[in-house]
Amino acid sequence: MAVWYGFGFGFLHGAIALCLSVAAFGLLLKWQRRDALLREAVEWANRRQKTAFIEQRNRCESELRRIFQTLRDRYGMSIEDARQHIREMRQARR
Repeated sequence: MAVWYGFGFGFLHGAIALCLSVAAFGLLLKWQRRDALLREAVEWANRRQKTAFIEQRNRCESELRRIFQTLRDRYGMSIEDARQHIREMRQARR
């Protein structure tokens, strides 16, 4: 829609609208990947809470560490912010 509207008023406006559309789509994909990682972390946290076996618990914790590191490195999210989001997502499911 933005591309069509922009091309109606000249090529420069259309190019700007196209760039803005691409940038918005890129940001949308980035946040969707971040949310998918947070949902995965919620699943691992639930598994960790439900299991009584040390080996499975250790695997859950290592997966959570991997996800936290990815969130920190790729999205600049602190570990405390990630934990807060996970807590909120877990409470919303209950």
